[in-house]
Amino acid sequence: MMRDSYSRGHQNPLVLESMEIVVALILMAVCWFAWYVARERFYLENRQIVESACYVALIGLAVVGSAILIISNIAALKMGGPTLRWLSLAQGMSSLTAPWNCRFRRARSDLMD
Repeated sequence: MMRDSYSRGHQNPLVLESMEIVVALILMAVCWFAWYVARERFYLENRQIVESACYVALIGLAVVGSAILIISNIAALKMGGPTLRWLSLAQGMSSLTAPWNCRFRRARSDLMD
């Protein structure tokens, strides 16, 4: 005997759950098309295609990771929470270069004496 809530299932399934197969098929089609164009149009070998795909994946991961860090840092600045000091856009580059300038001035003044 099943409860009534389980027998009906989802009335309104989440969009991501209902569309994940479509997203996977589109991703597979795009990857196949890119492989086909690289193989037939540019005459690349499979090894070269795989190497290029790895570089594209690394660049994509770096771009997405950087965007996540910058967006979360901006949100933390607006809410007044802790931020990553080296990513702080409000402070600018002056806070990063100030210690170097002090050491450089000290070393230069020692040379002048």
